Amino acid sequence: MATSWGSVSFGCLRGVVGRLKPRRLSARRGRCVSLAVFLVWMFSLNQLLLRPILSVNEDVVLSEEPVRETAPREWRWQLVPGRELAVYAAYLDYGEEPSSAKQVLVTAVLNMTETRPLYCHFVSDHSLPRSVTTVGPISSRFLGHSYPEHGKTVLLRCPISNGTSSPVAVRLSGGDEQWVAVSSVPDKTLKAVWCLGPLYDRYDEVQILVEQLEWAKLQGIGEVIAYVDSVAPQVMAVLRHYEKEGLVRVIDWNIAHLVNRDVYYLGQLGLLNDCVYRNKHRAQYVFLHDVDERLIVPHQLHVMDQIESIFKAPSTAAAVVRSAFYRRAPKGSRILMHSRMKSSFYPHGVRSKVIVRPRFIDATDVHDVDAVSVGYQRVAVGESELFLAHFRFETIDIGYSGDELLPDYVDVMSPLVAAKMELLAPSAPMNTT
Repeated sequence: MATSWGSVSFGCLRGVVGRLKPRRLSARRGRCVSLAVFLVWMFSLNQLLLRPILSVNEDVVLSEEPVRETAPREWRWQLVPGRELAVYAAYLDYGEEPSSAKQVLVTAVLNMTETRPLYCHFVSDHSLPRSVTTVGPISSRFLGHSYPEHGKTVLLRCPISNGTSSPVAVRLSGGDEQWVAVSSVPDKTLKAVWCLGPLYDRYDEVQILVEQLEWAKLQGIGEVIAYVDSVAPQVMAVLRHYEKEGLVRVIDWNIAHLVNRDVYYLGQLGLLNDCVYRNKHRAQYVFLHDVDERLIVPHQLHVMDQIESIFKAPSTAAAVVRSAFYRRAPKGSRILMHSRMKSSFYPHGVRSKVIVRPRFIDATDVHDVDAVSVGYQRVAVGESELFLAHFRFETIDIGYSGDELLPDYVDVMSPLVAAKMELLAPSAPMNTT
C-alpha cells in the first residue's frame, strides 16, 4: 500500500510526542529516518542554490544593532510604544546662544490615524536619578501634502519653559525609557554641507557617486551627509572610504521597516528638514539636491563664488535653483563625458532644488523652501547665474541636444576620478549592468 510523505511525517510526529504504541513505532522508524535524510538534503540544496543570489543582491542596511532603551540615542529611527509614531532625532533650536533656546525640534513620522495629544519629557542631566520636566500637549508642523495612505513626516515642537536648563535628552508620551539625545552645540563649523539622499533600493552607481564626491571636494564642500536606506556593498565601501577621508558622514535612514504604513518617498521631507536642523549652527550653506544632480555655473568650474554673490544680501535665507535634464548613457558610464541637455529649464518650484542658510530656515520642501525666519526671504535664481543639471539615464535620445553651458570638467576631474576608481577597484567594482 502506497504511503504519502504527509502520513509518514504525521506518524513521525506522533512517535516523537509518545502517542504511538511501541510495536508500531519500530515499524515506522525506517520511514522517519528516510524523511529526515530527505529534508536535510532539500535544505542543503536550497542553501546552495540561493547563496550566489543573496551575495549579489545583498542590501547594506544600517539599522540592525539592538536598541539600547536605557541610553539616549542619536540619529536612529525608533518607535514610540503604544503610538503610531516613530522618532528620529532632536535638535535644540536657539538663536545666538544655546541658553536662549525656546524649543526642541523632533524629526518624526506620524501615522494620520494618530490623533491623541503628545507630551514631551525632558532631562537636563544624563546622570541618575533623572529630574524629568514634562510639557505639552505639543504642536507639530506637517511637512508637505497630506497622503492618508502614508505615514506623515512631521517636526514636533517641544517648548522649553523659562528657567529650565537646556535639555540633553527628550522622549515622547509612551516612550518609557526610549530617550532621544538632543543635539545642541556643533563640534565644528563648515562653509558648506551637501545633504544627500535617501540612497535606497540597493543603490549601486559607484561611478556616479565617486564623480559627485570628487566634485564636492573640488568645490570646497566641507561635508557630504549621506542618508542611507539600502545600498549595494560596493557603494558602502565608497562611502566608508570617503568617511575615513573626512568628507562623508554616513547616516542611517532605514525607515520603511518601522511604521505600519508606507512613508512617502522614504520620508524625504523629514530627511531634508533633519539635515537643515542638524546644520543650523555648523554650516553657512546647505545644499539640498540628489546624487544625480550637480550645481552648474555657466562656463565656470567652481560654484562657491557665485553662491556667495547670490547670498550677498543679509536677508537672503534661501536660493531656489532651476533644473534641466541631461541625458547620460549607458548606465555606469561617466557623466563627465556623456551628457546632452534638454532644450528647456523647468520653472521655479517644479523640479527645482534649494540652497539655504540653515540658521534662517523654519522648514523646507523638496523643490522650494516652506518657511523662512521673520525678516528673511528666498530668491529665485536665473539659469544664467546658477542652475542644476539633472543627469538621467535614458536609452532614447529624444529632445536632447549638445550645449555649451556645462563647464569643461574633463581636464580637471578625469584624473581625480580615474585615480580614485583605481584605488577603490578591489572593494567597489563599477556596476555597468
